[in-house]
Amino acid sequence: MAFDKTWTEASPAGTDNLASGDDEIRETRYALRERLAIEHKFYASEVGETNVGRHFQVGMVVSAADPGVDATLGFMYLKTIGGVLELFYEDSAGNVLQMTSAGSLVGTTAFRTGDFILCETTDARAGWTDMSATYEDKFIRLSSGTPLDTGGANTHTHAAGTFASANHTHSGTTSTNTGTKYDGDAGNSSITHSHTFVTSSAGAATITGTSASANNIPAYVQMVLWRKD
Repeated sequence: MAFDKTWTEASPAGTDNLASGDDEIRETRYALRERLAIEHKFYASEVGETNVGRHFQVGMVVSAADPGVDATLGFMYLKTIGGVLELFYEDSAGNVLQMTSAGSLVGTTAFRTGDFILCETTDARAGWTDMSATYEDKFIRLSSGTPLDTGGANTHTHAAGTFASANHTHSGTTSTNTGTKYDGDAGNSSITHSHTFVTSSAGAATITGTSASANNIPAYVQMVLWRKD
C-alpha cells in the first residue's frame, strides 16, 4: 500500500536546518497516522471522536513457519494450506492448533455439503440451494434405505375385492293348516296338512368395486427446505 509520507529513519539528518524541526514532527505524526489507520480508528484530529486507536479489523501476513516456543506467550498467525491462508494458534508449550479450514472453524463445521435444514424464510442463502420445489408435498421418512428416494401418495383408494358364494339350495316345510271338507250325509269334518319345498340351485354371486379417493395428508406446517452446496 502506498502512503503519502515516506517513512525513513534517516530523517532529519544532523545537518538539517533546525528551523525545519516542526515540519519534521508534523510529517512523522502524519506518517504514523497513515499506517495505524489501516486497521485502527485514527484521525487527523481526535476532537469529538470516540474509540480512538481501537481495532476495526486485524490483518496478518502469512508466516513461513510456526513461531518459536515462548513460555510466556501464545501466538496467533497465518499459514498457507492448500493455497489458502488459514488461522493457527501456538500455545506457550509449543502446541500448534489449526483453527480454520475451507472457511469453517476446524472441528466445529456446522454444515457439510448435502446437509439439509428446514426454515421459515424463503430469502436466498449464500452457499445453499432451495430444494422445496424438488420435494414438493413430501414428508420426511427415516430409513436405512437410499437417501432422497421418494415414495407414497397424497391420496388412496380401497378395492372391495371379489366375493363368490358356493352353489346351494334351500329346503323347508310350510306350517300346518286345518281345512274343512264335506263328506255327504256324514256331515263336515276337518283335515290337517302341510307343504314341503326345495329351492333351485343358485349361481355364484360376485361383488366388485373401488372406493372413492381419500386424502392421506394429516395436519401439517409448511416449511422451506435448504440444501448445503
